[in-house]
Amino acid sequence: MDDPAGGASPPLFSVVIPTFQRAQSVLQAVGSVLAQTHGDLEVIVVDDGSTDGTSALLAELDDPRLRVVALDHSGVGAARNAGIDAATGEFVTFLDSDDDAHADWLSVLASEIEAHDPELIRSAATVVHERSGRTQVAAPASGPARYPYGVCLPGTYAIRRPLLQRVGGFDAGLRFGENTELLLRVLDALDGHRSSVRMVDVPLVTCNRRARRSVEYG
Repeated sequence: MDDPAGGASPPLFSVVIPTFQRAQSVLQAVGSVLAQTHGDLEVIVVDDGSTDGTSALLAELDDPRLRVVALDHSGVGAARNAGIDAATGEFVTFLDSDDDAHADWLSVLASEIEAHDPELIRSAATVVHERSGRTQVAAPASGPARYPYGVCLPGTYAIRRPLLQRVGGFDAGLRFGENTELLLRVLDALDGHRSSVRMVDVPLVTCNRRARRSVEYG
């Protein structure tokens, strides 16, 4: 979409996908975003020092909405922060490079934005456990007792970019729980303004929990 001055206007969504040594799955993750029914988006893949041919595969994709940021290996938090720095969208959301977005993921979020003008949207995910074959739905408003704010997974939240920048992005020193820790700081910044948060208890992404996952990426 172009603005009246003739330049390209920012997209509604920036989707950040960090990846490390996942050449076999990252193309599927990216494809699931580029195939969204809501097309006002950009995809920022942050290649966190992969040596498995990821960069060559991404270079073969021809879509003006896709950008690739290359880093020396720094960990998932730093990779997501690099994606935030590169983002231009009104809202920023994230997807892991071995997960998949449902085709209407961003359409549902866009409807919530149009109707309610929130700062934060939280949604549900379908979680598939590769080892057991078990499938479950992780909803934002409910979860195990140890998750009083509900389960927070990549793809299940979208944050208005200025708010995300204000809280400082991810804690790059964390090796797990970084999504929940970020969410807690975002909620604290909203200072209890419930009208600024929208909850969608519908699974909009599929999170694949592999039998073996990198400590830093999953």
